[in-house]
Amino acid sequence: MKRLTLAFLIILLLGFAACKRETVPPSVYDKYDHYLDKSKPMAFGDDRDIQLFVSDELQADIMDILAPSLTRKVQLSVLEQYFYLQPVSGDKIKEFANYKNLIFCGTLDGGDKVSRHIRSTLKQDILDRVKASGAEMVMASNVTVRDQLLLYLVASDAQALQQLASSRKDQIFEKFLERYSLRQGYQAYVNAVIDNKLFRSLPYTIQIPQLFDIYSNNPEGNFMSFVYKPRTTQRDLPDKFVSIYYEAMPQNKVNREWLLEKRKELLADHFPGDQILEDKIEYDYFQIGGYDALRLRGAWINSGISGGVGGAFQTYAFWHAPSQTAFVVDNIVYFPAGDKLPVLLELEQISASLRVK
Repeated sequence: MKRLTLAFLIILLLGFAACKRETVPPSVYDKYDHYLDKSKPMAFGDDRDIQLFVSDELQADIMDILAPSLTRKVQLSVLEQYFYLQPVSGDKIKEFANYKNLIFCGTLDGGDKVSRHIRSTLKQDILDRVKASGAEMVMASNVTVRDQLLLYLVASDAQALQQLASSRKDQIFEKFLERYSLRQGYQAYVNAVIDNKLFRSLPYTIQIPQLFDIYSNNPEGNFMSFVYKPRTTQRDLPDKFVSIYYEAMPQNKVNREWLLEKRKELLADHFPGDQILEDKIEYDYFQIGGYDALRLRGAWINSGISGGVGGAFQTYAFWHAPSQTAFVVDNIVYFPAGDKLPVLLELEQISASLRVK
């Protein structure tokens, strides 16, 4: 009887251990959770719409200053715009209080509704700072809703306000772009990520959402690619690719020519038929995941597929001095039905999770 009881206990413990293993929670990447205040209601408005509140007298001047920076475009398959700046009357401040992206421009001596709103909203020490300096830009997050960015441009008078807007216009763009990128990153990681065990034998790790599948795994060629394909034949959702390549490089040879030729080589090996439209590419230097990278962006086409297909891409390359290794992270979007820029921003956030071991 004792033997039967002991055997039963052993089976029970083994079963419990097996259940425990099966219920281990999936890996979660929570980098983007901090920017939301989930205790507050949802925000209104499109991620790319920015409402601008300024007096009627200064509206045209401030729009002329801020619009070229905030509404800049990037060359992808076509020119795509980052943001849309919408001037709004001071009478509608309460109506738009729960929107995502708001800019308030006013003066300490202004009698208009926007200036009065700013003076009644900001703390006295901030207003005192404006008096002392002549002009200040103040940023606030999630004031009335869970996902919100507010920028206040406050100056002693109208001339100082215009000078402030002119000197900070690019910084304003960067702040809204940073917030937009955070939103895309949050959406990318709503679901769990692929277990890091997949990268055990590789010189890097990267946080890939579980909705992605392995598209290509070529250990001999130091190449791995992941794809998200919608479970539908309709084209209202994009195909998305994230690929990683690395090679030994004793000295830094990463430059425009190397990157362009390397991407062509990778396309030929892993995406047969895809071609870069070289008249629609742009280069810039970009920090991704803490690494100083060279970025190549533009359009691709594959005329060999029935009817011809195309889309947008971005590629990041950097040299890792400690390991004397060059890394290339490539993003591809196929999305005939919509804008590619938001998807590229999402893939940028996924790519930024790459860490060299």
